[in-house]
Amino acid sequence: MKKKADLGKYLQTITDILQSTEDMGGDLNPYFDLANGMVTESKQLTADQFAQIQESFSQGITVYHQNLDKLEKAAAPVMIIGPHKQLVKAYRDFVVGCEQMHASIDYSGQTINGQAFKDSEKAQSDAMDHVNAHVSRIMQKVG
Repeated sequence: MKKKADLGKYLQTITDILQSTEDMGGDLNPYFDLANGMVTESKQLTADQFAQIQESFSQGITVYHQNLDKLEKAAAPVMIIGPHKQLVKAYRDFVVGCEQMHASIDYSGQTINGQAFKDSEKAQSDAMDHVNAHVSRIMQKVG
């Protein structure tokens, strides 16, 4: 017989993932600002700045993939399986948006595809709005 999902453990997992995502976003923000400055204000970046952006974005994507893996493996209680699956999809979309932003930057050529960068920023923002909406739905159902 399958063990019943532990609501407390599930909610703690969600909280940990959201906190990790928020912390990483805060860590990445200065590097996003550098890249965005090049896109929106035609600021020039040094090779060292490109290297810092590349390393930071790569680390962020690694953390986001780890979070996605934890989210996919989280045992959701039966009453919230639907919203949980939607949450996983929204978080996956967020990770894809992050990967697209990373891919919009040609680190060796030291250029940024501005349209792809802005499109990926919007994709990340939209996905995170969905993540937050699904977390709210989950909290309403268990509250």
